[in-house]
Amino acid sequence: MDVQNFKLRKITPAGVVSTLAGSGLAASTDGTGPAASFKETIGLGIDPSGNLYVCEIGTNKIRRVTQAGVVTTFAATEPPARSTDLPLMQILIFPHRLLPINRKFFT
Repeated sequence: MDVQNFKLRKITPAGVVSTLAGSGLAASTDGTGPAASFKETIGLGIDPSGNLYVCEIGTNKIRRVTQAGVVTTFAATEPPARSTDLPLMQILIFPHRLLPINRKFFT
């Protein structure tokens, strides 16, 4: 995750870096490649099929990203959760696979 640039990067075994998904704008939009956007990402996980799951704390969403860069909203609750709800989000969806990124949380 390139959290400062709101993009999901891919690195090949040869070390080539490319953007898998993300427009670079702080938003939460489903789409493919640069048509998708992310906001306040804090963790990610992977399933056996190679799909990535990105946790967005600001929007209270879990986003699924396929290997082709197709981003869809996998789970969401309304209204958006406060940062104190983060443990609940991680418990509900793949708790053993979501890896928090080094961020500080404030209520």
